[in-house]
Amino acid sequence: MYTIKYLENWVAEKKLPKYRAKQIYQAITKELVSDWHEANGLPKDLQSILVEELPISTLKIKVQLEAKNQDSIKIAFETEDNKIIESVLMRHDGERNTVCVSTQIGCPMNCAFCATGKMGFIRNLTAEEMVDQVLEFARLLNAEPYTPNPGNVNSVVFMGMGEPFLNYENVMEAIKILNDNQGFNLGHRHMTISTAGIVPGILRFAEEDVQVNLAISLHAPNDEIRNSIMPVSKQYPLEKLLPAVSEYMGKTNRKVFFEYILLHGINDSDANIQELIDLMRQYFPGQFNLVHINLIEYNETEEKDLKSPDKERVQKVFDILQKNKILTTIRHKFGEDISAACGQLAGK
Repeated sequence: MYTIKYLENWVAEKKLPKYRAKQIYQAITKELVSDWHEANGLPKDLQSILVEELPISTLKIKVQLEAKNQDSIKIAFETEDNKIIESVLMRHDGERNTVCVSTQIGCPMNCAFCATGKMGFIRNLTAEEMVDQVLEFARLLNAEPYTPNPGNVNSVVFMGMGEPFLNYENVMEAIKILNDNQGFNLGHRHMTISTAGIVPGILRFAEEDVQVNLAISLHAPNDEIRNSIMPVSKQYPLEKLLPAVSEYMGKTNRKVFFEYILLHGINDSDANIQELIDLMRQYFPGQFNLVHINLIEYNETEEKDLKSPDKERVQKVFDILQKNKILTTIRHKFGEDISAACGQLAGK
């Protein structure tokens, strides 16, 4: 897709009326055209020029897979430099469609439970490439008789391939484009950024005038466990990470979601969970109402030493956290049969 500023310059170069830029922009972001000939508000000669000069998307669909229960769709996109990224549409009960957006090709974080990290880091995605992931799924919903909410992406999570805060400017630009009320018009509160714990990014994000949600990939109650599964913890240990999160809460008064992947025999014992509770009480004594823990069942990757606890254990962990007055959700699994679940995106 193209920003309105880019299109204004393009229209000026073509000596076209200025209003054409807005028409072209809204044909992509509001009308969700998949072909310029579908843009009925544009004259035929301009449609032909656009076909030749301005591709609707920076991405091409390489592979599209739908889960057996139809609750998710994964698309492998090919970028203009012939790299592969993956994105997922999650279709919730109750008329909600969420797109999980990738922010990098590969990822430098190398978390043990995530297939993306095994790719290594290739490059950052542009803001336009991120927005194009969302628009492709919006076009898909608009074109097909999907239920419960055809034609509408209700939320976006920057939780796909890559670490968003290591591509900060492009992610914030993508948010700006998606939020534009002259275009896609997705509210800030319907977007979430997930970080593995990049402290400078968290502190910078605290200064932004946006109401975008923040999620922290915590996954361990202490540095010893966290270091073993998340190398980023060596640079940003809990004693640096959690005060930064507390500062973010203090400046924004916004809830923070702590992601916690349950790994059998590693971070899921009663003692581990009690340590997690104590950690939250230690660092957020006056902000306990802003703490929300998302429990995630580990999804199988090539890392054979990791396993998810059984359903009974997951429920027990949930019950312990709830009993201790910590807001907790068990994250619903999407797309495990098409390797589209949390941690499974690998650009294959």
